[in-house]
Amino acid sequence: MSRATVSYVLNDTPHQKIPQQTRERVLEAAQRLAYSPSPAARSLRNGRSDLVLGVLKVGPIGSVVGALLNAMSTRFGTDGLTFAVHLHSPGLRPVSDVWKAVTPAAVVVLSGLDAAEQADLQRSGTPVLVSLSPAFTPHPLLDGSGTRVVCVEYASRAAAALQVEHLVATGHRRIAVVTLTDPQVRQLAEGRLDAALEAAHEAGLPAPHVVEVADDSPQAVAAAVRTWQAEGVTGVVTYNDEVAMAVLSAARDAGLRVPEDLAVIGLDDLPAARSAQPPLTTVGLDAEALADFVGRSVAAVLAGDPDVPEEPTTGFAHLVRRASA
Repeated sequence: MSRATVSYVLNDTPHQKIPQQTRERVLEAAQRLAYSPSPAARSLRNGRSDLVLGVLKVGPIGSVVGALLNAMSTRFGTDGLTFAVHLHSPGLRPVSDVWKAVTPAAVVVLSGLDAAEQADLQRSGTPVLVSLSPAFTPHPLLDGSGTRVVCVEYASRAAAALQVEHLVATGHRRIAVVTLTDPQVRQLAEGRLDAALEAAHEAGLPAPHVVEVADDSPQAVAAAVRTWQAEGVTGVVTYNDEVAMAVLSAARDAGLRVPEDLAVIGLDDLPAARSAQPPLTTVGLDAEALADFVGRSVAAVLAGDPDVPEEPTTGFAHLVRRASA
């Protein structure tokens, strides 16, 4: 029996005309010898591993990101791929060192890369690069690098736009937007702010009152609420649910009724949003649907399909209407 025949059977190579009796003999021998395929050898043969590398900036991992990571791990597992996350610290080990070490089948960028690192990944020759970061811009001169770039544009932007659209639909014309200046979430915060401002402009609203806070500290939010009272703001879009709940608390302290005097809408649909006072209206992201889209995109590229699935413009976002807006 030839070495090639054994390899075809053990690797379940398609389109090989190998008699069933021969297959059974090979598999029986492999079981008897406790044979296990070598991932390293397979990587050398394929020029890549079966690993999908997720890149995430070092920082707190909340329930929303955690749900997305879990969903991606499950989704890639159905295609025989392993999803591993690299927590990236800008200024320390370059991401290029990581992908050189593991030769991944795909890289999924969630956050934290500057323009030079993005270009390094795009020229790496990794079969497919998927970006969920609103700050990622493919380099046009690197289109022929052999790396297929898939940018998921709507996942975060549509969520922020949906916040504004809900306030407009419920009659609010003068709105405020609260964003974070925390460097750890800067890219995501800027993307959400831009989307909210664009949605307000498209709805014909006056320019929203933008408030930048370092965190959800009561003092900063209370000062913003006082400013909104003076400027006639009636609806507030917040960066996330944590900031929204700080706004609810500050509004109560200022004697404002929610939503009658000030409507508040969050983003993320954290478990605590249900028990806020009043229960928080928010926008949730469907982690499983987003992970499925990323998984199908990677699978299409690895299979040599010239077309990848088209991202839904709803951005996997949905309104969760409660009592605050």
